Amino acid sequence: MEKNISMEAMDLSFKILETILVLKDYKTKEEVLKVATVMRGVALESEEYPKVVKDAYIEAYNKLDGLTFEEMMEIKDIIED
Repeated sequence: MEKNISMEAMDLSFKILETILVLKDYKTKEEVLKVATVMRGVALESEEYPKVVKDAYIEAYNKLDGLTFEEMMEIKDIIED
């Protein structure tokens, strides 16, 4: 986790993480990270997104990358229940 990330970006990163996990039925961690990479790229390339949103997408990606696929699916199950 980046030390200078704002609480707003941190909170938003959890929402982004949840959104990514429930978008579709994934079969592998690589699939999840591919979607997260695309979403992060769009956010970072957009001049319309404020820094806090860009930071949140980076943080969400980093969180996902630090999880196992099984942990991701556990989180998804909790969200969907």
